[in-house]
Amino acid sequence: MMHAYATSSDCRRGRCGTPRTAPSRAASHPLALVHQTVGNRAVARAVLQRTPAAPAAPTFAPNCNEFHRCNVIEGLTMARTVVDGTIAALTPIAAGTVTTGSVVTRLTTEFHDPDAKGRAALVLAVYRLLRTELDAAIRFNCDSEAGDCTSAHGGVVGAYTNCAAGAEIGLCSAFHVVGCAEQVRFLIHEYAHHLPGFCADLAYSDQPAFATLTAAQAMVNADSFAFFAVNVSSPAGCVDCGTVIQIGGPRRRRY
Repeated sequence: MMHAYATSSDCRRGRCGTPRTAPSRAASHPLALVHQTVGNRAVARAVLQRTPAAPAAPTFAPNCNEFHRCNVIEGLTMARTVVDGTIAALTPIAAGTVTTGSVVTRLTTEFHDPDAKGRAALVLAVYRLLRTELDAAIRFNCDSEAGDCTSAHGGVVGAYTNCAAGAEIGLCSAFHVVGCAEQVRFLIHEYAHHLPGFCADLAYSDQPAFATLTAAQAMVNADSFAFFAVNVSSPAGCVDCGTVIQIGGPRRRRY
């Protein structure tokens, strides 16, 4: 199934388009979540079924220009930093050494579970798996068909992908006009769809249904993880691709 992340006319708000069936372009690097029962709680443990390596460079379809490539490369770099920061914030909560604070409040609210320590362990396992997928070799297509960039909910889709590890990510024109922080959120959202069980978009953060998700639903909802991450570990120091590409001379960055 193909899933999209979109912006409405106000690009600070996000909505996804209706899932569409499309051929999978998945690469061969399977990821899995193993669920174990500890007492009366199911605990998710990330199992990485490939040898850890340095982050793979994204690849691009011929229709991606230097500006497009810059947005992806810099956005991915920041997305990894944001997820790393989220993992760092969740680790002491899962260990029980941090029991109060803004991250605890956000965790129990957005993942709908008053047991911060137990929920942190579950959420942390997913972010670790997501962090591994962010290092995978993903191909980006920058000239998406109009049908893939249209949302049934209104607004304009920013990106879309299939729900399979390593699947290609399509970028619509809206992706390249929002700020870096929103691009990071788009990327985390789309990469989350590559994880087991994350095919359906159950609710988006700007919809009333987001606040009424069950704990189990939030655990497989891509926007729950994207929204939580960018609020816990806010993107900072983003590169302005329009500016760095226009700078001339030998010191200009190349993408």
